[in-house]
Amino acid sequence: MKHKLSPYIQDLPASLVGFLIAIPLSLGIAMASGAPPALGLVSAILGCLMVGSFTRASLMITGPAAGLIAVTMDTIHQYGLASLGVIVLLAGVIQILAGLFKVGQLFRSITPAVIHGLMAGIGLIIVLSQYHAMFDVAPPGDGFKNLINIPQTLGLAFSTPAPSPHSLALIVAVATIAMMLLYPLLPKALKVLPSSLYAIGSGMALANLMHWPVKFVQIPHQFTENFHYIDPGNLLQLFLNPTVLMAAFSMAFIASAKALLTANALEQMHDYERTRNNEELIAQGIGNVLCGLLGGLPISGEILRSTTNVQAGARSRASLILIGLWILLFVMVFPQFLERIPSASLAGLLVITGLSLISPHHIKNLLSHDKGELAIYLATALTVVLIDPLQGVMLGMILGLIKLGMGLSQLSIQLTPGDPHVDLQLEGCATFINLPALVTVLEKITPGVAVHVGVDQLIYLDNACYEALKSWEKVHCNTGGSVSIDWEHLKGRMSRAVVHAGPPTIKPV
Repeated sequence: MKHKLSPYIQDLPASLVGFLIAIPLSLGIAMASGAPPALGLVSAILGCLMVGSFTRASLMITGPAAGLIAVTMDTIHQYGLASLGVIVLLAGVIQILAGLFKVGQLFRSITPAVIHGLMAGIGLIIVLSQYHAMFDVAPPGDGFKNLINIPQTLGLAFSTPAPSPHSLALIVAVATIAMMLLYPLLPKALKVLPSSLYAIGSGMALANLMHWPVKFVQIPHQFTENFHYIDPGNLLQLFLNPTVLMAAFSMAFIASAKALLTANALEQMHDYERTRNNEELIAQGIGNVLCGLLGGLPISGEILRSTTNVQAGARSRASLILIGLWILLFVMVFPQFLERIPSASLAGLLVITGLSLISPHHIKNLLSHDKGELAIYLATALTVVLIDPLQGVMLGMILGLIKLGMGLSQLSIQLTPGDPHVDLQLEGCATFINLPALVTVLEKITPGVAVHVGVDQLIYLDNACYEALKSWEKVHCNTGGSVSIDWEHLKGRMSRAVVHAGPPTIKPV
């Protein structure tokens, strides 16, 4: 018995820290998604208890994630809260199937520029939406609408005699943000408690002691009232809707990418159990299926909470399970306490969370290595904000493939005048991407001269370049010139695979 209890005893302090972080973030993520705050707690409990029982990423905390706010908010907006559970359930099924069919390793092949661009775009969406929530104003809509309505919301705080409820809510939010920023300056002894607890505590103290007329969190006093069971009659109808399938796929993709990215990042911080991507997808899928059945929010691995869990000294999945139990106990015994949390304070906390997803470190790293990757990052992030996350990812992947294709098409073209013939040397990979450069050089060759085309160093040739050379040879010979080229060697190069990098270079001499 002592041996079985030892992991829980060791991880008890870390679980208390994780619990104190999970409560405000889960409430805030639910409210930012347009869902009742209690659904965030339901998903936090299921994420820790159920995924924590199956996962091999034993120190990763799974629950409502800031990275899923955008797709959840869009889902609720399009299909309503009553349909959210069905789509979350379907997303979980997609994750399980992806794990069973060994799709997990493919996530490692997605360029980091796309993943970080996705997270940055989602972070910007969170900041834009929670800016309005800091004034106790509902976000006007998508990322673009939230952006253009910033002055209008600011005007609400000063349009009525001071102090207006909107301006008071802003003061609460600013106090919360200020405490988050000042946290690193606190004495070491006070840092045993997480920054989010101090931040929310300052907002609660200000709003409650001053009796300000701001909005507060609303939580049902009976825990079972937090469940929003899916309607079986609505289940089949939604499953057969193509747009619902796309919404579920988008949710599954983002949840999976975020969970695997978090799990792989955490492996650099500890020496315990290692992640197996396919098994982790199945574990995450099981969690989302259960969240869907109870109408909860989608869940995924959360990097901020997981990092704190490791830093707090967690050693096993016992910490995750304990966090789930603490949350469950708290919402059953002290629901009235949660109702003293100002909504604006949660919005301020999420603004800091959103900003943390827009990491300057990633931008600097991409800029120092490859400006093309930075362009993919920016294009992905902007498309996520202005259109939607899935299309942002798709655009980023397409741009990545285009960049890869250009990198695989390095061709050196060297034209050397001589006697008795002109020498044209082709080296590298000749594809349709290089065709304009190749044709430009061929057109520079004087009509009527003898030309030797060296192709020994040519690794690959596609049909477009092959036909261009054949056509040029015919025209050049009609001018009285001659062409010496090993066509059989070229045909052999048309079936060869190539790994190359860099843009085409032309070296006329």
